[in-house]
This record gives sequence, C-alpha cells and structure tokens, in this order.
Amino acid sequence: MEFPLIAPRPPRLSEQMEGLKRIEASGQFSNNGPEVRALEAEMVARLFDGRGAALAVGNATLGLMIAIRQAAGLHPRPGTLAMMPAMTFAATAQAAIWAGLTPLIVDIDPQDWTADAAEEERMLAQHGGRIGVVVPYATFGTVIDLDRYAWLARRYEVGVVIDAAASLGTLDEAGRGFGTGAPFALVYSMHATKTFSVGEGGLVYSGDADRIDQLRDGEFRFRERAQRDPAGHQCQDARDTGPDGTEQAGRTR
Repeated sequence: MEFPLIAPRPPRLSEQMEGLKRIEASGQFSNNGPEVRALEAEMVARLFDGRGAALAVGNATLGLMIAIRQAAGLHPRPGTLAMMPAMTFAATAQAAIWAGLTPLIVDIDPQDWTADAAEEERMLAQHGGRIGVVVPYATFGTVIDLDRYAWLARRYEVGVVIDAAASLGTLDEAGRGFGTGAPFALVYSMHATKTFSVGEGGLVYSGDADRIDQLRDGEFRFRERAQRDPAGHQCQDARDTGPDGTEQAGRTR
C-alpha cells in the first residue's frame, strides 16, 4: 500500500531579491511594512475568497497568545480555563498560560484525533462560566466543524480560537479555504515543517475584520504617539516573510 506524503517546499530566499530590495528601499523593516501588508491582503484574496482580514505574526505560537487573550478578555479572572484537546502541541497550552488562563484538557475522538464533541459539551456544562475560551486543534489539517464551534460560542457564551497550525491551504467541503468567513480567529503556521512553509511565520485570520483590527491595535508598536495596551506584545512578522509568503500563496490556488 502506498501513502502519499506532502513535503514542505518553502520559497528560496535567493529568488526573492526583488522583494528584499523593495524592503530595503522602503526603509520600513518592522511594524506592518508594505511587504507584510501585501502578504496579508494576498492571503485573504487567494485563500479566503476575499472575506475577512488577516494579521501576519512572527510565528503561530504568538498568534495563539494574542488570539486567546482577545477571546477570553484582556484581563481574565484568576482561574479562568482554556479548554483544548489532549492531542495538540505544547505551545497551545503555553499560549493559554501566557494569556493568564489555566489549560483544561479534554479527551480526543480516536477516529479523527480531534477533540471529543461529547467531552467538550460535558466540560462546558460542568464548568460553566469558568471556561473563557475553547481552543480546538484541527489535527494535521483536519477540516473540523466550525459551524458547531460557532454554535458552542453562542450557546455557552464562550470565546473560540481555532489552532489551525497545519491547515493553511486546506480546503473545506465547499472548496473554500478552511476557516473562510468564520466569526472567530483561526491561527495558522508557516513554519518550515508545514505544507505552507516560508521558514518561519504565522497568520491569524477571521471572517470578522474588526476582530483582526483589534488584534493589530493590541500589538506593541508606535503610532502617532507612543502608546500600547498593557497586554501588548511584539508579534509582527519578520520583514523577509512578506515576499516568501506572497510567493507561496501564488503556488497554492
């Protein structure tokens, strides 16, 4: 029996000299430079049918940190829980801890290795308002049921952030990019080990453009005057990820 394998194929930096020259000529090497903003627009246009907005970050862990903090509230009460499946990457739990939450682990469904739906609902009923955010993992790019998580968010008045680290470029049953139009944040990785790889980087996407604007405003940066939210963090994507990511997006669809 043969099993198809997908190997990462990041763009060659040596082939991105024009993009690097544009960065150098712009004089803007961080804080949402034109190449990174072009990447974000390209991602939304090519992968998410032009719906919503995206924020490029240094890596997916940083994306989870700020998205979880936003979903649970910038200043969660002590003891607030972040529910996530037993099978996920350690950084998911670490991101929740950074956001001031305590990880609450639920078992997985042995058929698809994603969070067990009955266990999620049991925990939500048992812990009630203590759960500030649900963080499902789209295991190895699995297309999990986002409509169900939108229902859970309404039913239990809980935040939702999807750990979609391996899902950038995955298509749902309708042939759309996984996550298209979702009302909450999805966090994707562009690490060298992922199928959509640029070496390092992450992307936070939501069908709700206002949510992404809020995340962008919460980053550490200087605007017309020096200011930042107390929870601000330096999360911007690296300057050279813009050309590489745009090249990779062009290959995807």
